[in-house]
Amino acid sequence: MSFFTMNECFTIISVMISGFTLLVLVLTLRKVGEYTKETHTLVLAAQTQTRNAIRPIVILALVGPDNNDKGLAYKNIGYGPAFNIKIPQIKSQGRLITLPPKSLLQQGDIFEIRNDMIQVSNESVSEKPGSDEMKPDEFGLHDIKIFYEDAERAQYITDERICTLESGQLSKAEFVKSVLHTEDS
Repeated sequence: MSFFTMNECFTIISVMISGFTLLVLVLTLRKVGEYTKETHTLVLAAQTQTRNAIRPIVILALVGPDNNDKGLAYKNIGYGPAFNIKIPQIKSQGRLITLPPKSLLQQGDIFEIRNDMIQVSNESVSEKPGSDEMKPDEFGLHDIKIFYEDAERAQYITDERICTLESGQLSKAEFVKSVLHTEDS
């Protein structure tokens, strides 16, 4: 029977301890990597939450003295300033309607779009294949997009619905939109 010498026992124990230490280090490194990844995810979520907490939200609002004489306005219902607000041209009854751009709208501000600011082309607009995004649907409603930026130049889009009145003026389609939503559900 052969037994290990004292030096051989110390060497075997030393190798076993080194192996165990290496295993613990590898497992620790793996956990540190997982925590680093989770921390990065939390930082990104916090940045997104902060950005959303101070972002602008521009909508079209109805403004005016009474229900019969309401006009359109840009309204910032968000918590940060909105820059470079614009709406692409709207095709209505064979004409192109252009709403004025607005360079800055602070939190809570309303910019009333007066009739003299709205440009309407009197020329007949020909149909172009594939360009029906701004044409009205069968109910006379226009799906429009409001484009704007925040202070860091991040771009946002708000989808809205407007309709053309018999007088040719534009109005926000809140009532019609809610009726259509009720019918679809």
